[in-house]
Amino acid sequence: MRRGLVPAGILFAVLSAAAIAQSGVVPAEPADAARALPVIAALTPKDAVFENFMAEVEKAYQAIERGREFEPLLFAYTAAKGDTVFTVSSRCAIPYDTLATINRLDSVDAFLEGKTLVIPAAPGLFVPETPHTTAEFLIAQRYAAAAPTVQKLLVNDVVFLYNKRDKFSAEERVFFVDSAMKLPLSNAVLTSAFGLRKSPITGVWQHHNGVDLGAPTGTAVFACKGGVVSFAGADKVLGNYVMISHTGNVQSLYAHLSKIRVQAGKTVQTGTIIGEVGATGAATGPHLHFEVRVGGKAQDPREAVKGL
Repeated sequence: MRRGLVPAGILFAVLSAAAIAQSGVVPAEPADAARALPVIAALTPKDAVFENFMAEVEKAYQAIERGREFEPLLFAYTAAKGDTVFTVSSRCAIPYDTLATINRLDSVDAFLEGKTLVIPAAPGLFVPETPHTTAEFLIAQRYAAAAPTVQKLLVNDVVFLYNKRDKFSAEERVFFVDSAMKLPLSNAVLTSAFGLRKSPITGVWQHHNGVDLGAPTGTAVFACKGGVVSFAGADKVLGNYVMISHTGNVQSLYAHLSKIRVQAGKTVQTGTIIGEVGATGAATGPHLHFEVRVGGKAQDPREAVKGL
Protein backbone atom coordinates (compact mmCIF):
# COMPACT_ATOMS: atom_id res chain seq x y z
CA MET A 1 0.00 0.00 0.00
CA ARG A 2 1.25 3.48 -0.80
CA ARG A 3 2.04 5.75 2.12
CA GLY A 4 -0.68 8.22 2.91
CA LEU A 5 -3.51 5.92 1.69
CA VAL A 6 -5.40 4.47 4.66
CA PRO A 7 -8.40 2.18 3.97
CA ALA A 8 -11.67 2.89 5.71
CA GLY A 9 -11.44 -0.46 7.46
CA ILE A 10 -8.08 0.37 8.98
CA LEU A 11 -7.46 -1.16 12.38
CA PHE A 12 -5.78 0.70 15.15
CA ALA A 13 -4.76 0.19 18.75
CA VAL A 14 -3.93 2.83 21.30
CA LEU A 15 -0.86 1.82 23.22
CA SER A 16 0.32 2.58 26.73
CA ALA A 17 0.79 6.29 27.55
CA ALA A 18 3.29 5.97 30.41
CA ALA A 19 6.54 7.84 29.70
CA ILE A 20 10.07 6.48 29.98
CA ALA A 21 12.22 9.00 31.81
CA GLN A 22 15.17 9.02 29.44
CA SER A 23 13.50 8.84 26.04
CA GLY A 24 10.05 10.17 26.83
CA VAL A 25 8.65 7.38 24.63
CA VAL A 26 6.26 4.78 25.99
CA PRO A 27 6.70 1.02 25.44
CA ALA A 28 4.62 -0.42 22.61
CA GLU A 29 2.02 -2.77 24.09
CA PRO A 30 -0.91 -3.26 21.67
CA ALA A 31 -4.38 -3.08 23.16
CA ASP A 32 -6.24 -6.38 23.48
CA ALA A 33 -8.90 -5.51 20.91
CA ALA A 34 -8.68 -3.40 17.76
CA ARG A 35 -11.71 -1.84 16.16
CA ALA A 36 -12.64 -0.32 12.80
CA LEU A 37 -12.58 3.44 12.50
CA PRO A 38 -15.95 5.19 12.35
CA VAL A 39 -16.44 6.57 8.85
CA ILE A 40 -17.41 10.18 8.16
CA ALA A 41 -19.35 10.26 4.88
CA ALA A 42 -19.40 14.05 4.56
CA LEU A 43 -17.90 16.97 6.46
CA THR A 44 -21.26 18.48 7.30
CA PRO A 45 -23.47 18.66 10.42
CA LYS A 46 -26.06 16.62 8.49
CA ASP A 47 -23.73 13.64 8.84
CA ALA A 48 -24.31 11.98 12.24
CA VAL A 49 -20.77 10.60 12.46
CA PHE A 50 -19.29 14.01 11.68
CA GLU A 51 -21.48 15.56 14.38
CA ASN A 52 -20.14 12.99 16.85
CA PHE A 53 -16.60 13.72 15.65
CA MET A 54 -17.00 17.45 16.32
CA ALA A 55 -18.26 16.69 19.84
CA GLU A 56 -15.13 14.60 20.46
CA VAL A 57 -12.94 17.42 19.12
CA GLU A 58 -14.47 19.82 21.65
CA LYS A 59 -13.82 17.30 24.46
CA ALA A 60 -10.19 16.92 23.37
CA TYR A 61 -9.53 20.66 23.40
CA GLN A 62 -11.13 20.93 26.86
CA ALA A 63 -8.98 18.05 28.15
CA ILE A 64 -5.81 19.71 26.82
CA GLU A 65 -6.76 23.03 28.39
CA ARG A 66 -7.34 21.35 31.77
CA GLY A 67 -4.19 19.22 31.54
CA ARG A 68 -6.04 15.92 31.41
CA GLU A 69 -4.74 12.80 29.69
CA PHE A 70 -6.85 11.16 26.98
CA GLU A 71 -6.64 8.72 24.09
CA PRO A 72 -7.13 10.50 20.73
CA LEU A 73 -10.08 9.07 18.83
CA LEU A 74 -9.59 8.46 15.11
CA PHE A 75 -12.13 8.65 12.30
CA ALA A 76 -11.91 7.86 8.57
CA TYR A 77 -12.95 10.16 5.72
CA THR A 78 -12.62 9.74 1.95
CA ALA A 79 -11.66 13.08 0.44
CA ALA A 80 -14.10 14.56 -2.07
CA LYS A 81 -13.37 16.64 -5.16
CA GLY A 82 -11.86 19.98 -4.20
CA ASP A 83 -10.74 18.87 -0.75
CA THR A 84 -7.31 20.06 0.35
CA VAL A 85 -5.49 19.61 3.62
CA PHE A 86 -6.48 23.18 4.48
CA THR A 87 -10.20 22.84 3.69
CA VAL A 88 -10.44 19.56 5.62
CA SER A 89 -8.53 21.14 8.50
CA SER A 90 -10.91 24.11 8.58
CA ARG A 91 -14.09 22.01 8.50
CA CYS A 92 -12.83 19.63 11.18
CA ALA A 93 -11.33 22.30 13.49
CA ILE A 94 -8.12 20.26 13.51
CA PRO A 95 -4.71 21.83 12.61
CA TYR A 96 -3.36 20.97 9.18
CA ASP A 97 -0.15 19.84 10.91
CA THR A 98 -2.15 17.04 12.55
CA LEU A 99 -3.76 15.87 9.31
CA ALA A 100 -0.47 16.09 7.40
CA THR A 101 1.54 14.05 9.89
CA ILE A 102 -0.87 11.18 10.58
CA ASN A 103 -1.61 10.77 6.84
CA ARG A 104 2.07 11.27 5.89
CA LEU A 105 1.24 13.93 3.31
CA ASP A 106 4.29 15.26 1.48
CA SER A 107 3.19 18.84 0.90
CA VAL A 108 0.37 21.34 0.79
CA ASP A 109 -0.19 20.30 -2.84
CA ALA A 110 -0.84 16.64 -2.00
CA PHE A 111 -3.71 15.32 -4.15
CA LEU A 112 -6.47 14.11 -1.81
CA GLU A 113 -9.52 13.34 -3.94
CA GLY A 114 -10.49 9.68 -3.49
CA LYS A 115 -7.98 9.06 -0.70
CA THR A 116 -9.27 7.81 2.62
CA LEU A 117 -7.74 9.93 5.35
CA VAL A 118 -7.41 9.33 9.05
CA ILE A 119 -8.96 12.28 10.89
CA PRO A 120 -7.98 12.52 14.58
CA ALA A 121 -10.53 14.13 16.89
CA ALA A 122 -7.70 15.98 18.64
CA PRO A 123 -4.87 18.33 17.68
CA GLY A 124 -1.17 17.51 17.86
CA LEU A 125 1.57 15.87 15.80
CA PHE A 126 1.77 12.20 14.80
CA VAL A 127 5.39 11.28 14.03
CA PRO A 128 6.21 7.78 12.70
CA GLU A 129 8.91 5.90 14.59
CA THR A 130 10.51 5.21 11.19
CA PRO A 131 10.52 8.59 9.36
CA HIS A 132 10.66 8.82 5.56
CA THR A 133 9.96 12.42 4.55
CA THR A 134 12.03 15.51 5.29
CA ALA A 135 9.46 16.91 7.72
CA GLU A 136 9.28 13.56 9.52
CA PHE A 137 13.06 13.45 9.91
CA LEU A 138 13.09 17.01 11.22
CA ILE A 139 10.44 16.32 13.85
CA ALA A 140 12.05 13.01 14.81
CA GLN A 141 15.37 14.79 15.36
CA ARG A 142 13.64 17.45 17.43
CA TYR A 143 11.94 14.79 19.55
CA ALA A 144 15.21 12.94 20.06
CA ALA A 145 16.86 16.16 21.25
CA ALA A 146 14.02 17.37 23.46
CA ALA A 147 12.73 13.93 24.58
CA PRO A 148 9.08 15.01 24.82
CA THR A 149 6.55 12.88 26.67
CA VAL A 150 4.45 11.21 24.00
CA GLN A 151 1.91 8.49 23.48
CA LYS A 152 2.25 5.69 20.96
CA LEU A 153 -0.46 4.92 18.45
CA LEU A 154 -0.54 2.05 15.98
CA VAL A 155 -2.26 2.98 12.72
CA ASN A 156 -2.23 0.68 9.71
CA ASP A 157 0.86 -1.16 11.04
CA VAL A 158 2.75 2.13 11.50
CA VAL A 159 3.72 3.18 15.02
CA PHE A 160 3.25 6.92 15.52
CA LEU A 161 4.51 9.05 18.39
CA TYR A 162 1.67 11.37 19.35
CA ASN A 163 2.18 14.71 21.12
CA LYS A 164 -1.13 16.47 21.65
CA ARG A 165 0.48 19.83 22.45
CA ASP A 166 2.87 19.99 19.49
CA LYS A 167 2.70 21.63 16.07
CA PHE A 168 5.04 22.26 13.12
CA SER A 169 8.06 24.40 13.88
CA ALA A 170 8.81 27.25 11.47
CA GLU A 171 11.39 25.10 9.66
CA GLU A 172 9.05 22.09 9.39
CA ARG A 173 6.28 24.33 8.06
CA VAL A 174 8.61 25.54 5.27
CA PHE A 175 9.17 21.98 4.05
CA PHE A 176 5.43 21.27 3.98
CA VAL A 177 4.16 24.52 2.48
CA ASP A 178 7.01 25.30 0.05
CA SER A 179 6.38 22.58 -2.54
CA ALA A 180 7.66 24.30 -5.70
CA MET A 181 11.22 23.88 -6.97
CA LYS A 182 13.25 27.07 -7.47
CA LEU A 183 16.14 27.93 -9.79
CA PRO A 184 19.50 26.59 -8.55
CA LEU A 185 21.28 29.72 -9.90
CA SER A 186 20.35 33.36 -9.52
CA ASN A 187 20.83 33.80 -13.28
CA ALA A 188 20.30 30.55 -15.18
CA VAL A 189 21.53 30.44 -18.79
CA LEU A 190 20.54 27.16 -20.46
CA THR A 191 23.46 25.87 -22.56
CA SER A 192 22.38 22.25 -23.05
CA ALA A 193 18.88 20.79 -22.76
CA PHE A 194 17.56 17.51 -21.41
CA GLY A 195 17.41 14.59 -23.86
CA LEU A 196 19.43 13.09 -26.68
CA ARG A 197 22.56 15.06 -27.64
CA LYS A 198 26.11 14.61 -28.93
CA SER A 199 28.46 14.49 -25.96
CA PRO A 200 30.88 17.47 -25.97
CA ILE A 201 33.48 15.14 -24.43
CA THR A 202 33.23 11.94 -26.52
CA GLY A 203 31.31 13.17 -29.58
CA VAL A 204 28.95 10.19 -29.18
CA TRP A 205 25.19 10.65 -29.23
CA GLN A 206 23.73 9.82 -25.82
CA HIS A 207 20.95 10.84 -23.45
CA HIS A 208 21.63 13.91 -21.35
CA ASN A 209 19.94 13.28 -17.99
CA GLY A 210 19.78 16.91 -16.94
CA VAL A 211 20.32 20.45 -18.16
CA ASP A 212 23.54 22.46 -18.28
CA LEU A 213 23.42 26.01 -16.95
CA GLY A 214 26.29 28.28 -17.89
CA ALA A 215 27.78 30.51 -15.17
CA PRO A 216 31.22 31.76 -14.06
CA THR A 217 33.34 29.68 -11.72
CA GLY A 218 32.48 30.43 -8.10
CA THR A 219 28.83 31.35 -8.76
CA ALA A 220 26.69 30.28 -5.82
CA VAL A 221 24.54 27.16 -6.36
CA PHE A 222 21.30 26.96 -4.35
CA ALA A 223 19.16 24.02 -3.25
CA CYS A 224 16.12 24.08 -5.55
CA LYS A 225 13.93 22.81 -2.71
CA GLY A 226 14.24 21.81 0.94
CA GLY A 227 15.46 18.32 1.70
CA VAL A 228 18.27 16.21 3.11
CA VAL A 229 21.70 16.00 1.43
CA SER A 230 22.03 12.34 0.50
CA PHE A 231 25.46 12.68 -1.18
CA ALA A 232 28.25 15.24 -1.25
CA GLY A 233 31.44 14.07 -2.90
CA ALA A 234 33.26 13.42 -6.16
CA ASP A 235 32.83 11.32 -9.31
CA LYS A 236 35.02 10.98 -12.44
CA VAL A 237 32.24 12.16 -14.73
CA LEU A 238 30.13 14.41 -12.51
CA GLY A 239 33.11 15.88 -10.69
CA ASN A 240 32.24 17.38 -7.33
CA TYR A 241 28.51 16.97 -6.91
CA VAL A 242 25.70 17.13 -4.40
CA MET A 243 22.46 15.16 -4.35
CA ILE A 244 19.47 16.22 -2.25
CA SER A 245 16.54 13.95 -1.36
CA HIS A 246 13.15 15.66 -1.21
CA THR A 247 9.70 14.43 -0.24
CA GLY A 248 7.76 12.27 -2.69
CA ASN A 249 10.84 10.19 -3.64
CA VAL A 250 12.28 13.15 -5.59
CA GLN A 251 16.01 13.92 -5.84
CA SER A 252 17.92 16.87 -7.28
CA LEU A 253 21.57 16.68 -8.39
CA TYR A 254 24.15 19.47 -8.83
CA ALA A 255 27.39 18.53 -10.64
CA HIS A 256 30.81 19.88 -11.77
CA LEU A 257 31.06 22.07 -8.66
CA SER A 258 34.30 23.87 -7.87
CA LYS A 259 33.40 23.77 -4.18
CA ILE A 260 30.92 21.78 -2.09
CA ARG A 261 29.44 23.78 0.78
CA VAL A 262 27.34 21.08 2.51
CA GLN A 263 27.85 17.64 4.01
CA ALA A 264 25.86 14.43 3.56
CA GLY A 265 23.07 14.17 6.11
CA LYS A 266 22.61 17.93 6.38
CA THR A 267 19.07 19.30 6.18
CA VAL A 268 18.78 22.22 3.76
CA GLN A 269 16.03 24.64 2.87
CA THR A 270 15.05 26.12 -0.46
CA GLY A 271 17.78 28.61 -1.40
CA THR A 272 20.49 27.19 0.88
CA ILE A 273 23.91 27.60 -0.78
CA ILE A 274 25.18 24.06 -1.37
CA GLY A 275 28.20 24.74 -3.59
CA GLU A 276 29.82 26.84 -6.29
CA VAL A 277 29.86 26.48 -10.07
CA GLY A 278 32.99 24.86 -11.51
CA ALA A 279 34.33 22.57 -14.22
CA THR A 280 35.34 19.46 -12.29
CA GLY A 281 34.85 15.99 -13.77
CA ALA A 282 34.01 15.59 -17.47
CA ALA A 283 33.39 19.25 -18.29
CA THR A 284 34.69 21.51 -21.05
CA GLY A 285 34.10 24.72 -19.08
CA PRO A 286 32.43 26.14 -15.96
CA HIS A 287 28.73 25.29 -15.73
CA LEU A 288 26.20 23.58 -13.50
CA HIS A 289 24.84 20.20 -14.56
CA PHE A 290 21.43 20.01 -12.87
CA GLU A 291 19.18 16.95 -12.66
CA VAL A 292 15.76 16.14 -11.20
CA ARG A 293 14.96 12.49 -10.54
CA VAL A 294 11.67 10.92 -9.50
CA GLY A 295 12.01 7.43 -8.08
CA GLY A 296 15.57 7.36 -9.39
CA LYS A 297 14.52 8.13 -12.99
CA ALA A 298 15.72 11.36 -14.60
CA GLN A 299 13.02 13.89 -15.55
CA ASP A 300 13.29 17.09 -17.57
CA PRO A 301 14.09 19.78 -14.96
CA ARG A 302 12.25 22.37 -17.06
CA GLU A 303 8.99 20.61 -16.19
CA ALA A 304 9.69 20.82 -12.46
CA VAL A 305 11.41 24.19 -11.98
CA LYS A 306 9.64 27.44 -12.73
CA GLY A 307 11.55 29.88 -14.93
CA LEU A 308 14.10 27.36 -16.20
